[in-house]
Amino acid sequence: MANQDNNPKGNRPKGSQAGSREPKGSTPPGSHSRADPSHAGQEQAGQEQAGQEQDRQSEEPSPREIFKSRFISLLADLGKNATRDPETIWLIGSLAGSILADTKAPSWPALKSSLSAQGYDGLLESLKNQGNRLAEEGEHKSAYAVQTIAISIVAPTMADDEHIATGNELLDKMIADAVDFYHKHPVSKAPD
Repeated sequence: MANQDNNPKGNRPKGSQAGSREPKGSTPPGSHSRADPSHAGQEQAGQEQAGQEQDRQSEEPSPREIFKSRFISLLADLGKNATRDPETIWLIGSLAGSILADTKAPSWPALKSSLSAQGYDGLLESLKNQGNRLAEEGEHKSAYAVQTIAISIVAPTMADDEHIATGNELLDKMIADAVDFYHKHPVSKAPD
């Protein structure tokens, strides 16, 4: 939010500093002058509270910043652990493969680009419910697979960010590879 004078604290604009003098008798009828101590304390407390609220809001990351951080962490984790954890890769491939089979989409990127607003919302709601249930049941690898798919579904909505756009292509490739891995190992239990 832009403040006058680029003042980071959001204090008063120039000309209305606490030390400035107002002409005598300039207080509008029915208002209280700054000399009235009973109202000066209330005014100061209100300004401090507003400043603290503005500081809290500026410290909290936006939903976009939270998503980007999670997205980057996911890519780093997948890149680092893909060869060390075939079970999780199989789970990601299994879930993505099932979604592709259900929708008859030819590829993961094609599925994502063909989702209607209703399809997008429905898929994310389903993934959220499934991920929450799996996490509550202690199925952390399965919940991680669901999270990976959900993040992949959301990423194109933020493709105006060059890091997310580039990472989205990489994540699509990782998911396609996971689907291939799943198809090569179509067992009822994930590999160890």
